[in-house]
Amino acid sequence: MSIWKLKLKAFLHDPINKQWVLNFDKNDLSTKTKLKIDNFECPKNRNHKEAIHEIVAEKFLNYILPGECTKELLPIIKIADRISYPMNEVLSEKLKSKTEKIRDHKDICFRDIYIEKLEENVICKDFENKHQELEEFFKLLGNFCSVVTCNDEEKAKTAFLILWQYVPDLFKWVNIHPADSRIPSHSIYNHLVQTSAITTAIIDVDKVSSEKLVGSIPAFLLFTIGPVQSFISTARKTQDLWAGSYILSYLTYKCLEPLIDKLGPDVVIYPNLRGQPLIERWIYKTFSYAKDENNHVEKFIKFIKEKCCNLENEDNEKLLIANIPNRFLAIIPYSKKTIVKECNSALENVLKNFAMEIVNIIKEQYLEGEEINPSLQNEIESQLISYFQIYYAILPWTTNECNLQNSGTIPGGLNCKSVFYEHKILFKESEIRNLIEEIIRVNQGLKSGEEIDPSNAGIGRAYPLLLDLLEKLLGARKSIRDIQFIPYYNREKCHLCGENEIVFLAKDEEKNKLYWHKLREKSPGLLRQNERLCGVCLFKRLFPKLLEKEFGFQILSFPSTSEIASIPVKVELLKSNQKFIEEFVEKYNKFKKSIEASGKKLSLSETVPALKKFSGDKYQYFCSIDGQWLMEESYSKEYLKNEFGIENIDESILENIRSFLKSANLNFSRYFAILQMDGDHMGKWIRGFGKTEKDEIKFPTISETIHPKVYDELLKNSNETEKEKLKSLCDKTHPVTPTYHQMLSSRLCNFALHDVRRIVEEKYFGKLIYAGGDDVLALLPVNTVLNCAYELQEQYKKTVNSRATMSAGIVIAHHKYPLSLALKAVRSAEKKAKNKLGRNAFCVQLITHSGEIRECGSKWNFVEFINKIAFDLQNGSIPKVFCNQIVEAMNQLLDIEQEYVLKQVVNVLELEIKRLWTRKKKYENSVLNIEDIIYYFREYVTENGNTFDNCKTFKTQNILMFGYLFPLAKFLTGKSDLNL
Repeated sequence: MSIWKLKLKAFLHDPINKQWVLNFDKNDLSTKTKLKIDNFECPKNRNHKEAIHEIVAEKFLNYILPGECTKELLPIIKIADRISYPMNEVLSEKLKSKTEKIRDHKDICFRDIYIEKLEENVICKDFENKHQELEEFFKLLGNFCSVVTCNDEEKAKTAFLILWQYVPDLFKWVNIHPADSRIPSHSIYNHLVQTSAITTAIIDVDKVSSEKLVGSIPAFLLFTIGPVQSFISTARKTQDLWAGSYILSYLTYKCLEPLIDKLGPDVVIYPNLRGQPLIERWIYKTFSYAKDENNHVEKFIKFIKEKCCNLENEDNEKLLIANIPNRFLAIIPYSKKTIVKECNSALENVLKNFAMEIVNIIKEQYLEGEEINPSLQNEIESQLISYFQIYYAILPWTTNECNLQNSGTIPGGLNCKSVFYEHKILFKESEIRNLIEEIIRVNQGLKSGEEIDPSNAGIGRAYPLLLDLLEKLLGARKSIRDIQFIPYYNREKCHLCGENEIVFLAKDEEKNKLYWHKLREKSPGLLRQNERLCGVCLFKRLFPKLLEKEFGFQILSFPSTSEIASIPVKVELLKSNQKFIEEFVEKYNKFKKSIEASGKKLSLSETVPALKKFSGDKYQYFCSIDGQWLMEESYSKEYLKNEFGIENIDESILENIRSFLKSANLNFSRYFAILQMDGDHMGKWIRGFGKTEKDEIKFPTISETIHPKVYDELLKNSNETEKEKLKSLCDKTHPVTPTYHQMLSSRLCNFALHDVRRIVEEKYFGKLIYAGGDDVLALLPVNTVLNCAYELQEQYKKTVNSRATMSAGIVIAHHKYPLSLALKAVRSAEKKAKNKLGRNAFCVQLITHSGEIRECGSKWNFVEFINKIAFDLQNGSIPKVFCNQIVEAMNQLLDIEQEYVLKQVVNVLELEIKRLWTRKKKYENSVLNIEDIIYYFREYVTENGNTFDNCKTFKTQNILMFGYLFPLAKFLTGKSDLNL
């Protein structure tokens, strides 16, 4: 026996189309013929008398591993199976037995608790064809396993990983095929994955090859890596931003590698690893042992990807999205707790390897033939290893090892007693514990308020309580800081982060300065003039080159903030002024040649993907010229010297191109936008419970997860007292389950990999920095940022959770505004959207070139109003001065030192708005009207669900923030500079 055979057999203990198979009558002589198992004989259990669906599963297994059977593992798999069900279902087998089984195809449904949707008729009329397709797939997988050159253990691993990764894509119906038709809120696929993971956790995996399997204590591992915000936000270039976020995602993945290689990717509950590009790449690399001269692996994976409609270039693009969060939750056997040391070593090894590669890149690409500081690698290595911190907690579920022979009511003899005892010590009052106690009480038929005996409840019931304890344990570990020794050389601090000392590229200081200068000379834009970095910031700056070596394809640079600011004018030029483009390119090339003649280099830059597509092949070169070169102010000797170290350029060349740009009167904004979005109450959604202050969170109730017929039948078969208890229980929030975690994580992954990139980059001409599930950071032109944010939060509801919301921070800043300060501002804006505007909102900070800041924001329903203002400003229906006059009127009428104003003042303000509108409105066909303005004004300034008529006072700040919506709309038109 091997761990991968064990996992494969656990995964296939039920057929993937279980509910369809269960509809057949096993006593009907034609059943076996219809299911094509009449000629199948279990090789190790010739008198197979198990249920029909188990025989079907055995047949699928035998396609992959001929001559194998689950019989010898049945008690262990049953334990895992019976731990898994209570983790996901409130009703016990005893309660469910009081109802009729749901077998009729037309009654089988699936409840998607996150999008509040009941999928009916999930077993469609042509399901016989789907069963045939499923059987053909297992035949194909079996044929593949029979021709690859590897041993049975490797074949089992290959088959398991293929089933785990690709079944939900190849057979999409499996995602809504319920594991239990009476509690149709978790799919058969999720159940099979969880059973496999629990099977792995309840045995001593190091002794699995012995004749007799030994039980282990299942345990949770919660693992984090940091720091996060400080690392990401230390950025001068836009590429630094992406590199910071991607490095954390990549390092977390490298920490996961030993875990998934030894125990399987199914043991990771959160995040759901299936569909993660880095994990898919790992799977393919794992198959290297099975490759042969006929390329069976490549052909088979290509066939599957074609079936799933995955294109290679899309895979590369998705591979570069930072989507793995910096923490993971896994279920492991406690006997294998040392695996965490391997995860820690994996991080240390990858950082050491990166330090070595950084030195190689510097030697080969920048300082070829020069004498490098021999301790450079050690300097970088020590800074990297000391910078990244790992914290983890391991929590055994119980105090006793699993009894592999006990698959009864307390599976494996694993009960909740110790969990309840420890939870009561650490959490004196707990809403979730009260709920779990009530669930146990109802299932055991106890009276209300009667004391429960946790030793009579299986460990599966304690899933939410175990998570509480685990988080508490990790919090305690984080409160103890590790002290790392870093060699101190008494050098200057890093010019980017200001925390660590710079690394010396050469032995002595003068030569070191020269070498840093050579790096800048070799790659213009890599460093600023006289900029020198520490090992951590150098790692971030050179990370794209490091990743190119790892992935084997070119990683394009990121567009600059200047390029993002120029996108609107480039689009307009491509639409209507190709003559200007041709003349500009000609003049720019002369300017570029004059720079090259002086021995300097001016490289092309990267633009946003949508502009490349929009421009076509003819104007690709124009698009690759950075947007700063469309700005007159860029053509000054001082600017060229400070930014690029370019001197001794002929002033007449600069004057010529400045005059050309001035005469073109491009009149475009020098501002760009940063968008940061975050799911509201995500911590509570992950925990599945929690007080919500003023916000309403519509957590799924227990009744939503129960089949309507089963619920009605339970009530019908209960006496009045039982009925009231059941109703009271079913109206409560459903406790969190591993299925909820996996579903939420999977949806977040789909949102990040598919929706976010499409919306930001393809539709709104932006560039995605990272999309880590519910976290989004992107650069966008000012004229598209608000609508992009609005569409993202709408898509979030569709893809992830219709019950949930998102909030956004938006910063609009000058393209030369320090990026690190803009990031700090956008985080502040996002927090204000959540805390000040009550979530489900956006907050915008407008930062002028002079440093003046204006702030506004609202709930998402005001986006339509802002768009109406912007539309009328663009078509000239209302003059732009109207926006400034609204703000001026408010400043004159309001005393900003007073927190509230009386209604009489608000009434006067309304009259003034009407007067200004009457004076300034030019055309009758404007989309905005005075009724709209007054309606939105009243809605904005009215708080706490009150009506405008009932309010006597209004918050001064709310009135002012409404006024600032008008200058925001003016600026979103993307014309000229910000004028507040």
